[in-house]
Amino acid sequence: MDRPNVETYALSLPDNFRTNFRITNNYLRSDFTGDWGINPWNAAGEKRFGYGIEGGGVNGLVQGNIVGGPNSFCNLVTSPMANLSVDGNEFYGKGIWGDFAGEPGQLGFGSIKLA
Repeated sequence: MDRPNVETYALSLPDNFRTNFRITNNYLRSDFTGDWGINPWNAAGEKRFGYGIEGGGVNGLVQGNIVGGPNSFCNLVTSPMANLSVDGNEFYGKGIWGDFAGEPGQLGFGSIKLA
C-alpha cells in the first residue's frame, strides 16, 4: 500500500439488517511502508487507519479475528447497529479513539457488547 488515507478500514461490513451476521477468523494487520496519504478531513493530523472492523447486523458477532499491527486504528471494532457481540478475538495495540465504539447508523447509534 502506498500513501494510505487515514480513513482506510481493514474490514467494513456494516450489513445492518441481516440476522445472525458473522465476521470470523480474519487476520487484519495495520502495516505499510512509506508515507501517509493526504486527508483534508483529518484536521488533527493523526497517523492512523480508520476502523479495524466495522460490523453490524441483527445479532451480529465478531469472533476469532486477529487485529493489530504497528500502525494504530481509530477503533479496533465499531458498529452502527446495537449490541454487536465481540468475543474470542486477539487484539494487539489500542484504538486511538478507544478500542470499541458504536457509531451513527440507520436505526440510531450502535453499540458493542463484549462477551
